[in-house]
Amino acid sequence: MNKDKYPVLVDKYIYKTYNNKYRLFIRSGDYYFSRMYNTLQEAKHVRKIKMSEKVLVNNKKIRNNATVNEFVNIWISIYCMKELKTTTTYSMKHTLDKYILPEIGEYKINQITPLQLQKFFASLRDKDNFNQTGKVSDKTVYRVYKIMRNMFNKATEWEFVSENPIIHIRIKNVKHRETIIYSKNELLQTLNLLRKENIIDQTMFSLLITTGIRKCELLGLHIDDINLIDKTIIINRNLNYDKFNHKYIEVSPKTNASYRIIPIPNTMAEILNEYLKYRFTIKINSEILFVNNNGKRIGFDFLIYRWNKFISKYNLKRVTLHGLRHSYCSMQINDNKYLNIPMVSKLMGHSQIFTTLKYLHCTESKNVCYIFDENIEL
Repeated sequence: MNKDKYPVLVDKYIYKTYNNKYRLFIRSGDYYFSRMYNTLQEAKHVRKIKMSEKVLVNNKKIRNNATVNEFVNIWISIYCMKELKTTTTYSMKHTLDKYILPEIGEYKINQITPLQLQKFFASLRDKDNFNQTGKVSDKTVYRVYKIMRNMFNKATEWEFVSENPIIHIRIKNVKHRETIIYSKNELLQTLNLLRKENIIDQTMFSLLITTGIRKCELLGLHIDDINLIDKTIIINRNLNYDKFNHKYIEVSPKTNASYRIIPIPNTMAEILNEYLKYRFTIKINSEILFVNNNGKRIGFDFLIYRWNKFISKYNLKRVTLHGLRHSYCSMQINDNKYLNIPMVSKLMGHSQIFTTLKYLHCTESKNVCYIFDENIEL
């Protein structure tokens, strides 16, 4: 047999396979984990998490005596903080501290029963939000349920509980309200109104309208992500706010589909060109695309504030910044004869076409921009 086909140990618990992939293989006591990764970096990242899990799984004393409070601290530190966005973890911890831990935090996690959880959710509906009057909303109840489901799924996987009690509980999902969007004509009208605004606002909001990118992608852009020759922008990072450390951080996109190159209309290229000239005149030395006059990065609160001020000024329909993304997606599907749904899904950075269809509100192509270029004069 060809020896080259045998895996080669390249780092602790990590083997390089004959097809140039990396297998993370950990077997120790009661712990077993094996999975293939495309890069050594990915395998090393997962190894850090799995090594922490290995300690827990092999330490029966910790597993058998852990309270819900103690498990939550472990779960957040070795899973949530490393696998989820900091904003997601912060939101989950807030919900845990407010609704879950005061009620069941002192119980041993392996003694929580389905009946106890059912009573917990029944009582939760009768509680008030701020220790005053008014019941907890169905939306909040469902959010609590999702967090507890995630928590108990991990507790089962790590063998803190022998049987997952949450699988016997069913909570009705809450239907989300339809997102308010702009029609094609309303988008074009908004772009024309933005021409009257300062160059920073005009550039930021015109870019959101003409590309459909997320606001975290917009604020994560660097100057060298803009290609005015090819008339494209590159999406390869997001801006997040770390609520634990109170600072903005740049992170990689959540999925591979979010890495993409998006065409921009001729009008948008002209606006970006004017904005870059403005940046040059105020002599700000920063690779970040959107900064204020003092060179400080523009954050989410300022972005939302400026948008709300703009739509109030012209008495426009109150569409959110995420609503602009919905508007762009719907317009490309409904009005762009050159694109099909898979093409639009790729533009949006969606991993699944099903997600794109949720953005559709009924009323890689060089023709992505034709709607804007045909309707707005330079």
